[in-house]
Amino acid sequence: MPETEDPLVALTQKSLAQRAAGARDLGVAGTAEHLPALVKLAVDDPSPGVRLAAAAAAADILSRARLGPRADTLSTADRRARWAEIRVVDPGVNPGIFQVCGTLGVPEAVDRIVGAMRDPRVDVRQGACVGLWRLCASAAVNGDAELEARVVGLLSDTRIKPETHAEIARVASVVGFTSATEPVRRLAETSERQLAVVLADALQRLEWPASLAGVWVDLGLDGGEVNVDAKSGAIVALTGSDALVRADGSRVVKKKLDARVRRLWLKRPGAAEATWAIQLGPTTYWAAEADEVGELGDRIVAAEAFDTFALVDPLLPDTASAARVRGVVRLRAGDLPGALAYLSAASEMKKVPTDTWWFLADVLHALGRDEEARPHLEKYLSKAGKRAPWVAEAKKRLGE
Repeated sequence: MPETEDPLVALTQKSLAQRAAGARDLGVAGTAEHLPALVKLAVDDPSPGVRLAAAAAAADILSRARLGPRADTLSTADRRARWAEIRVVDPGVNPGIFQVCGTLGVPEAVDRIVGAMRDPRVDVRQGACVGLWRLCASAAVNGDAELEARVVGLLSDTRIKPETHAEIARVASVVGFTSATEPVRRLAETSERQLAVVLADALQRLEWPASLAGVWVDLGLDGGEVNVDAKSGAIVALTGSDALVRADGSRVVKKKLDARVRRLWLKRPGAAEATWAIQLGPTTYWAAEADEVGELGDRIVAAEAFDTFALVDPLLPDTASAARVRGVVRLRAGDLPGALAYLSAASEMKKVPTDTWWFLADVLHALGRDEEARPHLEKYLSKAGKRAPWVAEAKKRLGE
């Protein structure tokens, strides 16, 4: 829910709370046209809290303009203009400006983040680390070996304080910079006790990343992006180091995994805790939730892409939806006893998909057990909508 009726008007109010609320609203739903007003607020507002809110909101908008066609919504000239406005800001006055540096897409802004790691002011270094995370989490830098080497090189810079080294190590671990493993291990072995926990946590992520095998969903978001319009799109099942099944709408394909891959530790939008995500080339995929894993099976059945199911089957959970898919696949393959076993099991579980009753009845019909099929047909008709598939056929079999 928006906090203000008109966030641009709110930015001009005397109330600090109103100006900050306007900035937050634009961070959620603002576009490139709102950047000049937010950057001006981030630079000039007398309130530190408002300056920080405005900088974060500007970075949130920029996070939505880093990849693909959306990157074209902000021209190079616009980016340079915003850089000219923020480059004169003392980060001690507004450390949040590093978030803009991390998402702006201007090389000099990256230089500023890196240089600030050696700043004597602790709040400046902390702000720079936030900017570093926003820079590196994007799939726009997936495969950027030069950037990774630059970030990992900071871990050996003796001019950087230990607590900042620890934070850089944490950032490297959550954005999947695996070349940081040995430098982080060396830091962990020589660090003071209060930093050892942070470094050990970072080292564990680097040494024990998530398996690629699993089900992942494309929410249409970049890593670190803030966007209220996120929704489940393509779903992929990775079954090893070189094979994946991608279900995009009604199209299901099996292909060789040939994109750049890295693992990240990110919060899925709406989640309270971070979890593993992956980037395949320019696309970020999040760990699929149970209903999305079931939807992958549904899409395979709808597309009749049964040749892909053997790869996906081990990844499906022990749910009614998954048992139904396993049953339908066997039904289509002519394995009637196997189909009956799975569909019967699905009908006894929680949250049974409505069409399970139709498929169960269809198996029994194929086996010549029409009387046993009748109650399942009746249950299907009682639960299915008037326009659901197989309604006419179900009525015909019941003699209606």
